[in-house]
Amino acid sequence: MKKSKSKLSLKLLGRILTVVVIILIAVISFVGIFVQDKNSMKNIIPEYKLGMDLYGARNIIIKVDESNESNTEDVLTLDNYQKSKEIAEQRLAYMKVENYLIRENEANGDISLEVTENNDTDYIAQYVATKGEFKVVDNDTSEVLLSNKDVEKASATRVQASASSYTAYLTIQFNKEGTEKLKEISQQYISSKDSEGKDTTKKIKMMLDDETIITTYFDEEISDGIIELSLGTTSSISELESYYKQAQNIAVFLNTDPMPITYKIDVNRFVYSDITEYEIKIMTITFAVIAVLAGVAMIVRFKKNGVMGAFTSLGFIALLLLAVRLGNVELTLAGIFAIAVSYIIEYFILWSVLKEYSKGQDLEHTKKNVNKAILKIVIALVPVTILAVAFALISWQEISSVGMILFWAELTMVIYNAIIFAIQLFEIERKK
Repeated sequence: MKKSKSKLSLKLLGRILTVVVIILIAVISFVGIFVQDKNSMKNIIPEYKLGMDLYGARNIIIKVDESNESNTEDVLTLDNYQKSKEIAEQRLAYMKVENYLIRENEANGDISLEVTENNDTDYIAQYVATKGEFKVVDNDTSEVLLSNKDVEKASATRVQASASSYTAYLTIQFNKEGTEKLKEISQQYISSKDSEGKDTTKKIKMMLDDETIITTYFDEEISDGIIELSLGTTSSISELESYYKQAQNIAVFLNTDPMPITYKIDVNRFVYSDITEYEIKIMTITFAVIAVLAGVAMIVRFKKNGVMGAFTSLGFIALLLLAVRLGNVELTLAGIFAIAVSYIIEYFILWSVLKEYSKGQDLEHTKKNVNKAILKIVIALVPVTILAVAFALISWQEISSVGMILFWAELTMVIYNAIIFAIQLFEIERKK
């Protein structure tokens, strides 16, 4: 009798623990975790990252600057139009901008760019529109000493200068030919005075699109082909970020070729999605109703175990949505359908397991049949896994969103179901 009570207590404890875990997951996913932030409460769970088809996008039109004298007939060619688009894409890749649509008008060279709205969108517009011609010139004669073609790579760094201050640097590494030129320049453009003590120092100017970055000279010979330019030292975090951003901006252009054509930004506006908030709510409600009906069907078919099964499916969708937010996955319309498909897969996993539990067989046979059912499902999911990985690697936002969501869904299924079954969610009901 005591042994029977002990088993009953363990089963009850397992069910209570399972319910608590699922409720906790649901609360975190659907409500969030709020902490005190100054005079308000802040949710530390990130918001959904909506894709361009759901949220909207910045629409940027970059037109050929017809007023610029450098845009002559021999410059405005189809080859240069295509090359300009390629350079724009290289700059976007360097800045790790993943979600964008870029088109080129082959008739007039205009470039159309749609990009996700964020804090860097204005910078992105400038990266695409700016010519990006880098030059090191003689300060007096404007003779070009070095240019983009001499640069191997450039990068921005932040270094602690003292106990309370930091310095932002632009580091430029020149290629083999540029290194030789730099070595020669660093021997000539040095601090010097004439016999009367007058300053005769020859200086260089580093310029980007005819705007001076810095005017300087060299203290010593540079033979390794690397220049570190200090763009500012400060103890202010906001100022440091400003200097660092400036270094990053310059690095973008030094790591790509200059545009063969001079452009200007003609349109820069936010375009809202065709899918309204009302339509998203309708889709959400429809999905919720289908999920409730599916839960009712499970309860009708499997009685007590069906109640726990329906409750478990709710926990899965809550955990998946939480994974989507924490994983910073772009949620698109196709991604929403991928979530629905993931729920259906999880639902049939639970249905298959409950079906075996409801047969009333002895414990060993039940475990054996459940393992077989799960193995079949795992094998069936192999093509889905391959498809998810392949889709996740595609740069097209809608397809990538599907791939990432399916990947997180399968990972969630494995972890979630392992936890649920480990704490004995289902009580095996034998037929008498």
